[in-house]
Amino acid sequence: MIKIGVLGMGRMGNAHVPHLNANPNAKVVAAYDPDPQKAADAKAKFNLELANSAEELIKRTDIDAIFITSPTYCHIEALKPAFETGKPVFCEKPLCRTEKQCQEIEKMAQESKSVVTIGFVRRYDAAQKAYHEAIVSGKIGTVRDANVDLSLGVFKRMPGDWFADFDLSGGVVLDMLSHHLDLLIWDFGPVRSVVANATFESKYFPLPNDFAAAAVTFKSGVVAGINSSWHRSGRNANFMEAFGDDGSVSFSWGEQKYNFYLPGQPAQIIETGPKQDAYLLQDNAWIDSILKGTKPVVTLQDGINAFRFADAILRAAAEQTRVEL
Repeated sequence: MIKIGVLGMGRMGNAHVPHLNANPNAKVVAAYDPDPQKAADAKAKFNLELANSAEELIKRTDIDAIFITSPTYCHIEALKPAFETGKPVFCEKPLCRTEKQCQEIEKMAQESKSVVTIGFVRRYDAAQKAYHEAIVSGKIGTVRDANVDLSLGVFKRMPGDWFADFDLSGGVVLDMLSHHLDLLIWDFGPVRSVVANATFESKYFPLPNDFAAAAVTFKSGVVAGINSSWHRSGRNANFMEAFGDDGSVSFSWGEQKYNFYLPGQPAQIIETGPKQDAYLLQDNAWIDSILKGTKPVVTLQDGINAFRFADAILRAAAEQTRVEL
């Protein structure tokens, strides 16, 4: 039985605990949240013991593994003591907020026995995996270009919320788009260069919203266009597509299918089976990797790569220059 301590009992902490407890080989036994109300609610809802600090929770000898669901800018404060213990760690995406933090994490990881996985949940979804396989298997031939359309028209965060503070959250690029950046690297390999424009959750806007657009070249030669937004009205889209010499594929997150196109022919709808809870699959895979001592599906390096991709987009937009990786 793997005994788990959870740091951060906000929306994601509350989402993960039931999944972790549903696994017969794991149990969440304790939690820490600096917000007294969130901590008290977690104790009552999940019958958890409460720690007085992140470090106290992480260094408890009866805690076998650490699950980090605190805000992005806080991740490093949990990772530091976790690395010292050598315990396995699950850290929600994105890995961190700044390049300085990323470098600190890299250094600590090199000196630690901790195996870290990052919460890129979309890699566990059956339809997303089938879309990926269609790309890497050669089904559409040599891939030439791709698009990502991530539009949220129901953004409701208000001033004072850390999501609405670019310095804390990194805006739509580091938060929501980081899923797609990880998937693009998974599909096409390392990034070569980025150009971009963004609004950086401008404080001059009446209410928080955000937008970023980027053009990316991968070392494989694939070029990609990316649009991402947090708006307070308008459409919602969560869409990816890739074009090869022999055909193309497209996929919308949440569907149990993807579209496959051959030149001059209508779309073939490729069904990918019944919907499964990707979060449950992800958490079970993490527990299984601990029990078996195997490499996690998503590694710390994957988290580092996705962070640096996002950071390159933000730097390219801020400096109005091409950023090479």
